[in-house]
Amino acid sequence: MRKQAKQQKKVGRTRPSGPERTLFSAVLREALKDFVLGKKYELSFAFLGPTKMTEVTWQTKKKRKPSNVLSFPLSDTSGEILICKSTANKEAKLYGMSKETFVVYLFIHGLLHLKGYPHGATMESEERRVMRRFGLRTNEQSSNRN
Repeated sequence: MRKQAKQQKKVGRTRPSGPERTLFSAVLREALKDFVLGKKYELSFAFLGPTKMTEVTWQTKKKRKPSNVLSFPLSDTSGEILICKSTANKEAKLYGMSKETFVVYLFIHGLLHLKGYPHGATMESEERRVMRRFGLRTNEQSSNRN
């Protein structure tokens, strides 16, 4: 009985819960990816902890802090997005969004980088358009996401 309880507890810790499960579900990620990059685009996604994200940020940007989001094109039809949820959670209020909405916003930001958008007014306008298209509240504040 103890072994079974431990297994159930372990499984419970790995499952998304609450708003993360409903707002940032695999279904939403796929729909956003299809909308921005197309159905044929192959996308890898992962949440990283701050230590691992700091390592990746150092290797790619020579900055010693965890980025909130990083995106890496792997080919014309594939790429990867990494999000540091703890960094995103700390920054959400600065952008006037809930933690859950900000994670979705960062995912959209990463998708747009994979599509070739650089930081700037055009990218910010496109971020707001995608957020509105999916019924998510946006904040008109302009700021650098990485």
